[in-house]
Amino acid sequence: MFCSSLGNRLRAAARDARTPTVALLRQFLLGSLTAPDRAGTRHTLLAVCPNSEAVARAALGAAQEARTPLLYAATLNQVDRDGGYTGWTPHDLASFVEADVERQSVDVPVFLGLDHGGPWAKDAHSMNDLNTDPAMTAAKRSVAACVTAGYDLLHLDPAAGPPDASDDPLPLDVLVDRTVTLLQHAESVRQAEKKPPVAYEVGTDQPRGGLASEERIRAFLRRLRSTLDARDLPRPSFVVGDLGTPPDS
Repeated sequence: MFCSSLGNRLRAAARDARTPTVALLRQFLLGSLTAPDRAGTRHTLLAVCPNSEAVARAALGAAQEARTPLLYAATLNQVDRDGGYTGWTPHDLASFVEADVERQSVDVPVFLGLDHGGPWAKDAHSMNDLNTDPAMTAAKRSVAACVTAGYDLLHLDPAAGPPDASDDPLPLDVLVDRTVTLLQHAESVRQAEKKPPVAYEVGTDQPRGGLASEERIRAFLRRLRSTLDARDLPRPSFVVGDLGTPPDS
């Protein structure tokens, strides 16, 4: 998160609560910002994919004008260790945003996030014919780069597959195991580099994830929480599912 008076207060409160800053912000958005005469009102968090300098700059301007927090949600195709199609590494994106926050005098909280981080979530994984182990290794390295760059939120989505993979849903045990593997790696890097707590987003809208029913989503979360608790790893702050958004739904 980049510095502002409000951002500094939010970060200090998160530090005192020993919780990720984005997770604390989520609690506010779910109710604490509600006006007394609008009980039950909820608020959303503006998230923008930084797919170009123009979009990244415009997002800052829009957030400042609306007086709302901003989350950049960068995919691995857009921003990654090799530069992605924007030319940015995670560190480059962080540097660009930090400089433009100052240039535009932005004083609302601004966060960096990874969107759909996992094996085969990057086109190069398929183009290079990576099988499971190399694809997971590449994903772990990308996640580590995001942690090192100071990302605030990591969406860990291991549901994608190689081009010849079936769209049949993965077994829940596989989905849980790969999610935990990525999260545990992120935590090991974060702790080694003494970074503040990171918020995690889990789940997927990929067909191979199969998270298209309440029953399966609940089963996924039960197994995930049980495994995370057993390994003393943080629980996620956000969950993604297939809510009927594909164009052909």
